[in-house]
Formats: sequence, C-alpha cells, structure tokens
Amino acid sequence: MTQGAAEQARALIQRADFAGAERLAAAALAQADQKLGGADHSGRAGQSDRVELLYTLAVAQRYAKKTAAALATLEQLVAVDPEHARAHQERGHA
Repeated sequence: MTQGAAEQARALIQRADFAGAERLAAAALAQADQKLGGADHSGRAGQSDRVELLYTLAVAQRYAKKTAAALATLEQLVAVDPEHARAHQERGHA
C-alpha cells in the first residue's frame, strides 16, 4: 500500500497538487507507523517504503512553501537513512 501511495503522491506533485500529495503521503506514513507498531522502524521490513514516503512528503511540503515542515520531515528521513543522497539534496532546495 505505501509504495503505491508514494507513486500516487509523486503523480500529484507532478500535477502541482502539493496539498493533496502531502495529505496522501502523511496518511500513508501514519498507516505504516500503525502497522509497524510505532515510529522507530530501524531494521524493519517496511523501512524502504517509509523512506520513500518521507522523501515524497518532504518534496510536497517544500513545493507547498512549508519549509520548516519539509526540513523536519527530512530530519526524520536522515535519522532512518543517513546516507539517503536525495534527502541531503532536498535539504539544499529547502
């Protein structure tokens, strides 16, 4: 479900529906967190989906001019995957 949600959110970003992309990614993250039992997912099977959702959420937030929210989301992403190159690049855009 979460991988599909990330793809759908990216499609919304491409259509400039940043608020819709943000809502979709945030809802999918909340669902993933609930399914995995909390916010600490280090080493869990759903980590790659969570990473993709966090990145997509941050991009949507940046395009929506929510810089502080985008940076906070990127902090969460880097905590999960410190070597995520696109997260560091996105920080530069924010």
